[in-house]
Amino acid sequence: MDNIFYITLIFVFGAALISFVIQRWALDRCLKHFSNFYVSIEQEGRDPVWGELTVYPGGIEVIYSEARADDTGNTETSYIVFEDQMDKILAIERYHEELDEKDKTRRLKDVNSLKKRGLLKKIARGLRNLSNAFKDAISQSMGLVVAQSRGKASSSLAKSQDAGIKKIGDEALGAVSNRFEPILERYIGSRVIVESENGDETCRHLGILKEYSSNWIELLECTEKHETYFLVSDSERLRLNRDIDFFMKWTPEQKKGRRRFKSIFQCRVRNFGEKPIRICRFEKGDYEHKIDIEILPGADADFKVKDLPPEFFSGNLHPETEQAMILESPHRGEHQENAESWLPEINLVIEGERVLDLCLPRSKAILRHGGPAA
Repeated sequence: MDNIFYITLIFVFGAALISFVIQRWALDRCLKHFSNFYVSIEQEGRDPVWGELTVYPGGIEVIYSEARADDTGNTETSYIVFEDQMDKILAIERYHEELDEKDKTRRLKDVNSLKKRGLLKKIARGLRNLSNAFKDAISQSMGLVVAQSRGKASSSLAKSQDAGIKKIGDEALGAVSNRFEPILERYIGSRVIVESENGDETCRHLGILKEYSSNWIELLECTEKHETYFLVSDSERLRLNRDIDFFMKWTPEQKKGRRRFKSIFQCRVRNFGEKPIRICRFEKGDYEHKIDIEILPGADADFKVKDLPPEFFSGNLHPETEQAMILESPHRGEHQENAESWLPEINLVIEGERVLDLCLPRSKAILRHGGPAA
């Protein structure tokens, strides 16, 4: 009786410890490839969120490059999405033009691992898929091990642990497993077309299938034309962009003689990319200022805004003196450090063709068409 009790007790706590360790470190197979990269999170009914992605077993956190203030003046340094809120995400986007040299090297190493899968990696992937096929059998065998350890004796306490032990086994296997799907497995490393839902619209994404999990599907090297929201106050993101340089200038309200001149926020954008871009508008909440200017490769354009609300600036006040900031890519200039950023917290919406990697939620995305090997 005592042996049965202690054997069951040891097995329960041992299995729980193993399950804890596995789930503490097991990350989604798609999301972990985007961890520690700068990404943009697209969500239903919200402006995109940009920052450095940290992936946890129970959610994700986007670390802002610069602290920002909310509408009430409170400081925010990150944006957190828990696992039960992931269904609000439309896409996680990693833009190639926002990768510095270090991140480009990390990404390339990860991509090359897909193109150069050796025998050992293929065997490891095959074993993982096999474990998924026999997941129920493995879980049930854990119960048989306990039953065998009890022998022919009977113990209501030991029997009551069977369901708990099977549950722990399911959790441990679920943390490290990945639902095996023959169709998706066949197209790993091939160009595919994935359809995803965005409200009432259906978007098509052409890219290389890198990986899939029960909740996500990962695509590489997608070329897409769409609107990108650049938060003007996030100078780090503006600086990182290799294809666009920004010049920002603020001129406060002035009075010359009897004439009074309104405050002006001036912006100059230069396009270093190979495709034209369109400056669409400034936008935040209910505020919108349309611009609609096309900038050809190698060209630039100036535009001004005279009606920015005071609350878009830090401290809810316009800067009292003239300010200017040049934000050039590290490829062309140096980062201009500012002890206090005066830039307004408003989105500059730019439409253009960009190359990016995508993580799409399986609840909204499906592989619709297979294609040739990349």
